[in-house]
Amino acid sequence: MTAISDSGSGPSLASGAVRQCAVLLMHLIRILESQPGNLVDKLDENFRRVPGFGTFTIRKFAANVSEMKKLAARDFEDILQCAIPCFEGLLPEPHDSNVRILLFTLAYWHGLAKLRMHTDSSLALLDTATTALGEALRQFEAVTCPAFTTQESSAEYSKRMRNHARLVTRGLAPAQSAPSGRRPRTFNMKTPKTHFLGDYVANIRATGTTDSGSTQTGEFKHCDIKRRYARTNKKDADEQLVAQDVITSKLNHMADELHDIGVDVPSTRSTVQLIDDEATDPSAVQEHHRIAVEQRNTVYLSQLIADHPDDPALHSFVHDLRTHLHSRLLATDPSWPADAALILDRNCLFAHATARVNFTTYDLRRAQDIIHVGTDKCFVMVHTPGSADGSLYPWTYAQVLGIYHANVLRPGSTSKLRMELLWVRWLERDQTWSSSANDFRLPRVSFLPSTSPDAFGFIDPADVLRASHLIPGFHYGRTFSLLGPSLARNVAGDWRYYYVNRFVDRDIVMRYVGLGVGHLTCRAQTVDKLDVEIVFSACTADPEPPSSPQVGSAESESATDSSMVACPLDEEDETSQDEYSSDEDRLLADLQGDESDASAFEDDL
Repeated sequence: MTAISDSGSGPSLASGAVRQCAVLLMHLIRILESQPGNLVDKLDENFRRVPGFGTFTIRKFAANVSEMKKLAARDFEDILQCAIPCFEGLLPEPHDSNVRILLFTLAYWHGLAKLRMHTDSSLALLDTATTALGEALRQFEAVTCPAFTTQESSAEYSKRMRNHARLVTRGLAPAQSAPSGRRPRTFNMKTPKTHFLGDYVANIRATGTTDSGSTQTGEFKHCDIKRRYARTNKKDADEQLVAQDVITSKLNHMADELHDIGVDVPSTRSTVQLIDDEATDPSAVQEHHRIAVEQRNTVYLSQLIADHPDDPALHSFVHDLRTHLHSRLLATDPSWPADAALILDRNCLFAHATARVNFTTYDLRRAQDIIHVGTDKCFVMVHTPGSADGSLYPWTYAQVLGIYHANVLRPGSTSKLRMELLWVRWLERDQTWSSSANDFRLPRVSFLPSTSPDAFGFIDPADVLRASHLIPGFHYGRTFSLLGPSLARNVAGDWRYYYVNRFVDRDIVMRYVGLGVGHLTCRAQTVDKLDVEIVFSACTADPEPPSSPQVGSAESESATDSSMVACPLDEEDETSQDEYSSDEDRLLADLQGDESDASAFEDDL
């Protein structure tokens, strides 16, 4: 098995995936705007309710996603990773399923394409996913897009109006040429960057992973030039910029010479010091988790039960707590008296707001998750290798309601043993919802009803694999039937279902795929790969007749490309694909077609 990791050289192909995501998102917004019911507003509301994850992995969507304002590449990535629950139920069938298949396939492909370490097995999966992505894109273009009469979105039309007004103000356009209305817009696959998606596997084999190169150096230099331009008088700015660069170079050279003789010149060099966490505290990344040692927030058990006498979440709190601690003591310390009563120092727990969980990533690095009680970052994956629910994944999901440590007194002694624990509310996998890669669905879970004896419990923090990103199933709404009024429930009720975001980051992607080198047994029991035949059958299923086909839309050929995302041929193209001996010849003929195809390469953005 050959491993390929970032080598520090080679071009980055991420821009192609980002652009494809942006083009797809824009056309989905056009489709939603063509339908009644303020679907775009519902989409924006769903995105605003998506919880964040990690420090910067998934950021809260504060603005309206449909406006697509001030979005960086990372924002489009976040949108793609969280899109499936947000778009669910907004379109009629079969188009809703087609959109789900396309979004899932694109997210699956993107998760593999951005890996920092590849093996022969993962590259084979990426090659198969590229073919599947081509099928899904062609199906979307041939079936879903013609079923809706789409025009410019509100954001696109407003931008065009502003641009025209700016040209009129400058005298570059007559006022009479103002836009009279929204222009028809269609989904365009025939762009170079769409073709380039098929080059990922070959490029990774040749030059390394897609994060081997970066455009940040040039972008930061551009920002520096803009700052210097503000210091000019805007006349003959080029000469002044060169002069500033010469002065800065001379000052830095003088500062270096002074530094060599022991004279420190402040403000000439950055004083920011990079902190290496492993160097400052080597033990921090070696331990599994870390919970603060402070004992300021005391929770007395008798007072807790007295303050919430009717809370269903606390009915067996004390009993479950003592049972959990006693079983752990017997398992870890054979000399502990089995029949001795458990004695808690001061009969209390000490509460904490956060816990940090360290883990080994798929590429043999150490990383950390933060669990924060009372926020969106309170869901965890718990290692349950003996689970009998028929799942391919040896973990279960839980919501952390409290982070505690207790001081346990040994019988006949005054010594105290610190024991850390998490109070959790369990979620169960929906047995009626198949969620493998070939089902094109995210795993769906829901809270156990409060009537179940396993609805709440305690776990050892050492059993936590990672934090988890659960997105509410907005389409199914909330319910009050799972749990009555309780400190463990949101006042607005529980979401009926949650979707597990299996694409939230590279490590989670590889846990579900089952190929993480650093995961050992804590990964999918079998490789969860896309099957090309299943993808093809799902994409070629007989759809419902289009309700309002677009005027002049071209039918897409049903021929498939086995190795890359190929563009469908226009009806007027008389050249048959069978005449080409290879995929490269076919692509070259598409790109060198008649001049009428040149307009097809217009940027949708």
